[in-house]
Amino acid sequence: LTQVGVELVKIFAVAVLTLVSSLAWASPQRVLFVGNSYTAFSGPESLEVSVAKIHAERRPEDTRAVFAKYTVGGASLEAHLESAENGSLKAILEAGWDIVVLQDQSQIPGLSHSDAQWRASRDAAQKLSALIAQAGAETRLFLTWGRHQGDPQNPDRYPDYSTMQDNLTQGYTAYAEAIQAVGQSVEVVPVGEVWRSLHDALVADGVAPTHGDTIFSRLYLTDGSHPSHLGTYLAACTFYASLMGESPVGLSWAHADISPEDRDAVQKAVKDFVLPDPPVDTESLGDTDAPQDTPAGEDESLACGCGSRPKGGPLGAVVCLSGLFILARRKRPIRS
Repeated sequence: LTQVGVELVKIFAVAVLTLVSSLAWASPQRVLFVGNSYTAFSGPESLEVSVAKIHAERRPEDTRAVFAKYTVGGASLEAHLESAENGSLKAILEAGWDIVVLQDQSQIPGLSHSDAQWRASRDAAQKLSALIAQAGAETRLFLTWGRHQGDPQNPDRYPDYSTMQDNLTQGYTAYAEAIQAVGQSVEVVPVGEVWRSLHDALVADGVAPTHGDTIFSRLYLTDGSHPSHLGTYLAACTFYASLMGESPVGLSWAHADISPEDRDAVQKAVKDFVLPDPPVDTESLGDTDAPQDTPAGEDESLACGCGSRPKGGPLGAVVCLSGLFILARRKRPIRS
């Protein structure tokens, strides 16, 4: 390349960097959570307050972000649809949100897909997503958690925690597919699956998750259904990672009764599930036993896998930055 050509490539690389930064890491400024007590607990530091506090710690310079909730105890998506069409939720949805999060009643999403209540919630999810889109926002679905010991009210459908979580995940995924089928964009925020990851890690270690004072049991209040402060904190970290594309690892804030050990374990579980490290291309690494030349103080863990200095000069920088943008779009593992 001529010197002029090199300078032009450098300018283009800077432009790509600016574009990648603005697109990949842009944050929604206004987020509304629509749900019931699973969203409203654990007040006064309920879900939306907890997300706001995490955001304030990570981005203290961003004073524009708004996190709010509209909750009705025990409400289903069908009930929220009625309010969105004829009640108080109608004006709230039209208040100018970037993201609206929908959370269904805790049992309905996992029911048989032939059940009338399940079909009513699926149809309500479709119609709510259309209203949300009309208001200029995007829809997210709050995938909730199974109950600690399953659901004694539905023992055949929910005999234990794992079966209930399976059914809830399938149900919310089907809601998302139905929303997409009518031309609306949607993503599922996998709170329940992060919850499950703590359960399954204990099983892998030979510990019964539901017996005794385990971190899994500490996610619940004594009713085995509603979230404790730790459960709400897990949900907040999951939403923050999913919405903002940023890891919660290293945060100092948590609800006052959460131990540093539980706080750190939840942060790591969220990061590992929502923002996993990209796979290493071992074929391109060559001799992995050979010494590396990374200078001291440089970051060896950049997501693009190219180290802290892109190889190949300015053109290499463009390729690396493009890779970062693609990886940034993998923020949320459950999509439809």
